[in-house]
Amino acid sequence: MTALCDRFNISRTTGHKLVKRFVEKGGNCLVTNSKSPLSNPQKTNKKIESYILKIRRKYPDWGARKLKVLLEERYPRKKIPFIHTDNGTPFGCMRSLRRFSKLCYWLIDLVITPIFSDPASPQQNGRHDRMHKDLKAYCRNKIQKALSKQQVVMDDFLHEYNNVRPHESLEMNKPANDYVVSDRKYTEKRIPFVYPLHYKIIKELLMEPLDEELTIGLSFFVPLLVDK
Repeated sequence: MTALCDRFNISRTTGHKLVKRFVEKGGNCLVTNSKSPLSNPQKTNKKIESYILKIRRKYPDWGARKLKVLLEERYPRKKIPFIHTDNGTPFGCMRSLRRFSKLCYWLIDLVITPIFSDPASPQQNGRHDRMHKDLKAYCRNKIQKALSKQQVVMDDFLHEYNNVRPHESLEMNKPANDYVVSDRKYTEKRIPFVYPLHYKIIKELLMEPLDEELTIGLSFFVPLLVDK
């Protein structure tokens, strides 16, 4: 194999791959295979694609924003709830795939999308960090020796922040007045994920640090398309 690969100026890895392909496919093994994916989950639905072309032909002088309004009236977007956090424990795990922690997978099971700020970029979630600033200012001169008494201080801040204090970002309204209870009900039942038969399930092991001395293994499944 080494002499053969040297003759054609290819690596041994490529040589073994071509030999294996020849055994499986015969003389057609040297035809360049397409590198395009077998499917594209981001591809626009055929019905939506046809409707876009239809209104584009009907209103050729309209811009994209006007056509988008017609499109969303016909096919309203389904809003999926999300939670925006930093990358720290327990929300994120920098050593895991897509920074997902065990908490993230629990949220995904509840159809809640985890979204992370970029590392060292607190400005991307400025509203939340501003709340931390207000909390520190409120508690600066109210430090208690007992946790139970400190909890009372925290509860007082919670009530003031949400029910008494006007917020400029809400046009001087109070959060409690704008808050709307979600019509989604929490369920402890996990949604079973059923993949097509041409998916190959690969189990990987992730390590999620819980503290400086303890780590646990987090198992999850990654679906990968395989060519039959």
